[in-house]
Amino acid sequence: KLFTELQLGSVNAALGVYIKDATYTQMYVTKLKDFDHMQLYRADVDGDGKVTIIDATKIQLYVAGYKY
Repeated sequence: KLFTELQLGSVNAALGVYIKDATYTQMYVTKLKDFDHMQLYRADVDGDGKVTIIDATKIQLYVAGYKY
């Protein structure tokens, strides 16, 4: 699988999606971390235009191998 800088869920733009991406998203939602424009784009995995705990949960499920 080819990973790109714009891969949804890859908040830290690493080659892949990791639990750290979910953690960063949770930190953003709780206002403990700021995101730049591209991080906001990658963190909005459900495409609703907002970064919420639902996005963080979906990233966690993806990392764990669950389909949603």
